Amino acid sequence: MYWYNFFQRNKSYLSFEVVKKSGILILILLLLNILYLKSLQIFQAISVENSHSVVSNFANNAGLETQASEKVDDGLNSILTDTINLNTATAGELQSLPGIGAKKAEDIIAYRQTQQFLVIEDILDIKGIGAATFEKLKDSLSV
Repeated sequence: MYWYNFFQRNKSYLSFEVVKKSGILILILLLLNILYLKSLQIFQAISVENSHSVVSNFANNAGLETQASEKVDDGLNSILTDTINLNTATAGELQSLPGIGAKKAEDIIAYRQTQQFLVIEDILDIKGIGAATFEKLKDSLSV
C-alpha cells in the first residue's frame, strides 16, 4: 500500500523522469546519427580524392593502357580465330607454327622491333622463310 500511495502522489514526477530519460536517449541517438553521417561524408571525400588520383594516373598512363588493351584484343582475336599475330606473338607462340624454330622466331621478333608487320606477306622478308613456308603458315598468321 505504501508504494501505491507513493506513486499516486508522485505521478507527475515519474512522468517527468520518463520524458527526461527518453529525451536524453533521443538526444544521444541523434548525436550518434550525426557522427555516423559525418564519418560517411569524410569517407566519401576520401573516396572521391582516391578516384581522382586513379583517373589522373590512368590519364598519365594512357599510352600504356592503350598498348595493354591492344595486346589483350590481339590475344583474344588470335584465340578466337586460331591465328597468331606476327606483331604481338611470343617466341613460344611463333615456334608452335610449322617450319618455325627458335632461330626464325628470334628473327621475326627482331624484325618487328625495327618495323611492324603490315600484312602477313611481310614475313617473306625474314631470312629462311620462302614461298613454300609461307604457304604452310598463311592460314595461321594475322597482323
